[in-house]
Parts: sequence; structure tokens; C-alpha cells
Amino acid sequence: MALTERCADRAVYRMLLADLFGIYAPLEAQLAAVAWDGLGIDFSKRAKTQWLRADLMALGFSSRDIAALPRAGRLPEIKWPADGFGVLYVLEGASLGGQLILRQIKPALGVTETAGVRFFASYGADVGEYWRSFTAAMAVYGANEERAQAMERAALASFECFQQWMNERAPRVTEGAAHVR
Repeated sequence: MALTERCADRAVYRMLLADLFGIYAPLEAQLAAVAWDGLGIDFSKRAKTQWLRADLMALGFSSRDIAALPRAGRLPEIKWPADGFGVLYVLEGASLGGQLILRQIKPALGVTETAGVRFFASYGADVGEYWRSFTAAMAVYGANEERAQAMERAALASFECFQQWMNERAPRVTEGAAHVR
């Protein structure tokens, strides 16, 4: 995802957040439709699109700008909870990685958890507990081999979609930040 380059300055960082919004918003809309009841997941507490929106607004985007952002069209199919677990595995894992990114960009870009890096701050000090509770619920649900395979397929499809989306968006980084609102 070229994160080092995409966190080099505020303008390029804004593009990174806009690109992440473009894939998180449609993915999370699909995940919200999964029947999580009884599976140990409260998806409403794990959705991160609102944090991306808050960061974008803190960095100068308007609601209209955010509504006009491109959205990823090619997404993993989420028909069953197993698919949801696989996709959510990727998103929850990214929350762990976000803690490392947070440490790097906060001082470099002059942003804070409440103004510009809410997404990367995610669950804050509770990120480890959120990960453990997610993986515990996933282990229970995936005890069935067929479900485990479906979760793996969905996770791999999610990684592929992220890679494709971010690669499509990456040329904008080399064009410079002049094109960013």
C-alpha cells in the first residue's frame, strides 16, 4: 500500500484516507448486513467507516467531498457469516497494524486521535482485547472445516481486493497532492 510514501505529508495522507474510505465504506455496508447475532460479534462496535469520515473532515473534507469519493466496485462476496468472518479478519488485523502506523504519523503530520488519525487509533488501548475477542468468536464459528475454508477464501479475496484497489489508487500519490481538495 506504499504506506511510508502515503504518510509523508498531510496532502498525500488525505488521499490515503480517502482511498481507505473508498473500500471500507462498501465493505462495511455489506458486513452490517451479516446476521452476527449469537456469533459473538457486535459489528456496530467494530465499524470504522465513521472514523475515516471524522478524519477526513478533520483534514478539510466536506460531507459533499466525502460523498463524492470513488468506491471500490470489486469486493469479496459476503453471503454467509463465514464470508463475514473472513472479511472482518482482514479489517480487524488492519486495526492491529494501525497502531504501528499511528506511532509513525502522529508526530510527522501533527495529527491526533481526535483530529486526523481516529481510524488508525481504532480501539486505542483496547485493540488487543478486540482482536482476542474477535479471534475467539472466529475460532468457535470456524470449528467446522467447511466454515473455516469459507472464512479463508473470504479473507484471501479481501486481501486481493485491497491490493487491487490500493494499486489502482497508488498512481495518484506520484502525481502529487495538487489534485487533492
